[in-house]
Amino acid sequence: MLNILLAASTLFLLTLLLHIAIWRVRPPYASALVLVFLMVGLPTIGLAALMTAPEVVGPRVAATDVAAVLLLHVSLAAAYIASYPAARAVSPSLDILCYLASAGPRGLTEAEMTARYTAERILQSRIDDLAVYKFLFERDGRYHLSRMARVVAAGFLAYRKLLGLPVGQG
Repeated sequence: MLNILLAASTLFLLTLLLHIAIWRVRPPYASALVLVFLMVGLPTIGLAALMTAPEVVGPRVAATDVAAVLLLHVSLAAAYIASYPAARAVSPSLDILCYLASAGPRGLTEAEMTARYTAERILQSRIDDLAVYKFLFERDGRYHLSRMARVVAAGFLAYRKLLGLPVGQG
């Protein structure tokens, strides 16, 4: 059992380090899709090779152990992938903390903080992200949802209704 935990943790750390190395050199265009492939696809292929091709990758590993390692790794990877957009985006709360920390002991006035956080600055980074992933496009100076985005939005709105949450509110 400890071997499974160590193997899955090591696999996750290796894919995380690979992710960091790649993004430091040049972040990929469709970073979320590449991240899913890197964190889930590559390890799945590698672990499948362990089960089926011992002459290539070393000693054969029991299928139950490989399945357990993959399940734990994918769970860790999914949690990381789910948190990645928040880490990548401009989070006003986190940015305020960093901004205050950079000000040192002198602190900041409310006017200094307000000047930094215009709606345009926060909104534009979200628009840029949605455009990169082809969720919106601009035509005649107006933004529109792509077909894929309409499906995602409809699913998200249905889920919010199922939870009893009002549309447009947290």
